Amino acid sequence: ECCRYVDCRRGCTPCC
Repeated sequence: ECCRYVDCRRGCTPCC
């Protein structure tokens, strides 16, 4: 599973 992080511009985005 791809980990996720909070992006200020797009919200939650896949990090891989």
